[in-house]
Amino acid sequence: MGGVAGHMAHLSEDTDLTFNEIVSILSKVANAEITNATEKVDGQNLFLTVDTAGEIRTARNGGDVKKGGMTTDEYISKWMGHPAENAFTNGFKAVSAALRKLSQEDLEAIFADGQRYVNMEIMYPSNPNIILYSTPNIVLHGLQYFGDEDETPEMRQLTKQKFIKLDSLIDGASEKVGEEEWAVNGPKLVALKNIADGSVLEDVRSKIEDFAAPVGMNATVGDYVEQVVKGYAKQVGLSDDIIDKLILLMLSPEVAKEQGISVVNLKKGLPKELQATVSNLGSKTKSRKYIASVLKPLEVAISDFAIEVLRGVKSYFVSDNDQEVARMRAELEQSIAYLKNLQASGDEKMGELIDVQLAKLGDIENVASSMEGVVFEYPPGSDNIYKLTGAFAMANQIIGRARRSGMTEENEDEIDI
Repeated sequence: MGGVAGHMAHLSEDTDLTFNEIVSILSKVANAEITNATEKVDGQNLFLTVDTAGEIRTARNGGDVKKGGMTTDEYISKWMGHPAENAFTNGFKAVSAALRKLSQEDLEAIFADGQRYVNMEIMYPSNPNIILYSTPNIVLHGLQYFGDEDETPEMRQLTKQKFIKLDSLIDGASEKVGEEEWAVNGPKLVALKNIADGSVLEDVRSKIEDFAAPVGMNATVGDYVEQVVKGYAKQVGLSDDIIDKLILLMLSPEVAKEQGISVVNLKKGLPKELQATVSNLGSKTKSRKYIASVLKPLEVAISDFAIEVLRGVKSYFVSDNDQEVARMRAELEQSIAYLKNLQASGDEKMGELIDVQLAKLGDIENVASSMEGVVFEYPPGSDNIYKLTGAFAMANQIIGRARRSGMTEENEDEIDI
């Protein structure tokens, strides 16, 4: 999702989970025991609040929130001439019209005079991302608090209750913007299929057990990362003290910051080659990439599982699931052919991208749902939000890169597949 919302985690990215806990969660998914799963939609993200004067303000990043949100004029002018202008402006007009029908009392209680923002997705068929939805829609995800004081557990619970209130008031609203009919919706529950009787659950359990063997199933994902980092760092000659601090920086950056641990401090007095090692492991972006590479087999195992969980599951917002799946597969095939043509012309990075993503995707027939994925909180009430996205993630990478590299509807017919 990105932006103000931040990153929503896959199970493989939560380093506090034990491998047994991951298997337990996947078992509940396979047995259709996760009853709070909602559809993850493929749209344009936006945050919105109502301030003390009753004015609607928006945010796309943390800077917008800090200044109290963008005014309507600032927001509209931001998108002038942008390819997604109509999506952002018409979607904003639709949700604004729906909110203006609520009482001032409700707006004040829900948005806390601009301290709470509603997180939403704009889905616009005239400017789709990967999935082509049937009609213009706004989908509300939840409320987030951005006030000056730290949010307590009691405040978080109140924020959840206020979102339930907002959902009850606005879900199903219909607003006309120009000639377009927009729908405003709350989160849509997904009835997961029971796939526990097949081999899918056993396969993912076996793969996770094999992966976790060096540390054991009761160890956390972070324990596994720590063992790998320690082995590598010792091999290149870092001291135990530096290694311990480096691991804290990688796995618990907020705690490391409180203790004054930084890449700059850790590099002091080290030879240049070891300084480079600390930078490659400890800097924020490189650290994430390194951890992701270490956990790649776990990620792929869960992705394979998610493909089967979502196979045949229909999006609430797509009227013809089979038709949309066929369209996405066709564009994926065209995108692969287009990127391979670029590779043949000397662009090796395109070949690397295809190899990485197709290794995770497998057969194109694995694109088998008009839904991006599902989102769920586990355990319920914990505020731990996870996503399962299956084949969409790989298709998104390939199609997105092909589009950004110049593939258009006009030149698709020229591509030899």
